[in-house]
Amino acid sequence: EGSVIIKNVVGDVEFKRADGDEWETAYPCMGLSESDFISTGYDSSVTLLFGEVSKVNVKPMTQMRLSRFLLSKDEADAEVELKIGSINVNVDKKIVSETSFKVTTPTATMSIRGTDFEVIVDESGETELFVNQGEVSIKPLLFEGEERVVGAGSGVGVTKTGFKAISKEGDRDAPSPNVGSDPGEKTILPQDSGGGHPSGG
Repeated sequence: EGSVIIKNVVGDVEFKRADGDEWETAYPCMGLSESDFISTGYDSSVTLLFGEVSKVNVKPMTQMRLSRFLLSKDEADAEVELKIGSINVNVDKKIVSETSFKVTTPTATMSIRGTDFEVIVDESGETELFVNQGEVSIKPLLFEGEERVVGAGSGVGVTKTGFKAISKEGDRDAPSPNVGSDPGEKTILPQDSGGGHPSGG
């Protein structure tokens, strides 16, 4: 209790303590603290358990910071900062009223009003939100805009200048640039000295 627990490590997953300089290999059942970072490499993923009520599936080529959290047996108050990549957030709908879960990105902030949603951030910082169950409110950070509530089966994009319509079709496992690149090309994300992990900004 009081820590975010790592579960289901696949491939190359690393963490960095809030007061540390080095990325280290993450392993199942270890705990993460407030302001720690987690990073996944190519073809890698990890599940983070926020108490017994919330879990975050971190997809490949993603870097995220656990900004803050307060956990107990049947509630979770948490905020994560998604720097790049893709996560899926799932909250037990039986106790969603006792749960506050917020996701911030370079261009938007999202607050949970539902139970199952996915957030993607590309290398330019643009954000895409898809809601599978329930509702999620989303507010832009870089322009004056009304907070929007996105319902189940819907999605919305947030750029540096406005909202954009998005489709849920296609492979959303990795960020892709919004340019007409060759479909056979792989998206190359910024690398740091740690190897195949997205670099922080």
